[in-house]
Amino acid sequence: MRRMKWLLLAFLFQPLALASTKYRIGVENISYLPYYQSEHNQWSGFARDFLDGFAKSEGIEFEYVPVPINRLYDKFLDPSSDLDFKFPDNEHWAGDKKKGKAVLYTDALVDFTDGTLVSPSRLGKPKSELKTLGTVRGFTPWDYLADINETKSIKLVENDVLKGLIEQAKTGRVQGIYANVAVVRYTLEQVMREPGALVFDPALPHTQGTYKLSTIKHEALLKKVNAYIATHQGERKALEKKWGL
Repeated sequence: MRRMKWLLLAFLFQPLALASTKYRIGVENISYLPYYQSEHNQWSGFARDFLDGFAKSEGIEFEYVPVPINRLYDKFLDPSSDLDFKFPDNEHWAGDKKKGKAVLYTDALVDFTDGTLVSPSRLGKPKSELKTLGTVRGFTPWDYLADINETKSIKLVENDVLKGLIEQAKTGRVQGIYANVAVVRYTLEQVMREPGALVFDPALPHTQGTYKLSTIKHEALLKKVNAYIATHQGERKALEKKWGL
């Protein structure tokens, strides 16, 4: 009789033991591999692998919610938002929108470099010889704004698609492109199968930064993410190698 009682209790409490807490992360609805990609309402890439590793270690679940870039901050910062976190984020982004909001950030999940990629024949040429610069529409070339808007020594050319932008640089319609270096390399190697067709020129203007996870609601869990980052450097390096970062 006692054994039956214990079996009944185990059965009754099993669903509670298996249940996990779910948190919703707002992510950009774009393809930005190797960091992340939203395709057919599925999210993948380095960031997904790393964040899923943390969630598994805590016995929780992350749901990734793709949102168009121009709407993501508004949705995340709305007091009635159903989003618990945002990725990617950084203290230096969208300062006007965040004013008065208590946004918290993790330590760096991964580093990035936004810079100038050119054809191998142009590698090492000075900025004074760069007359046309391409970017994906909506991507701001911060390092060149004075050259574009003030001195007008560089003409900005925008393209809606990264592959199209790369083709413009390959054929000489623009002399360089300003973009995330790892994303261009990944596209050349894994999508276009043309590794080395464009190369990063470190002598030209570029910006280095970090992608972080942010929240307004879950400070305690954010601290656990930081602890995971600090104690799982080996796993992070392995994922960076896997994704070519």
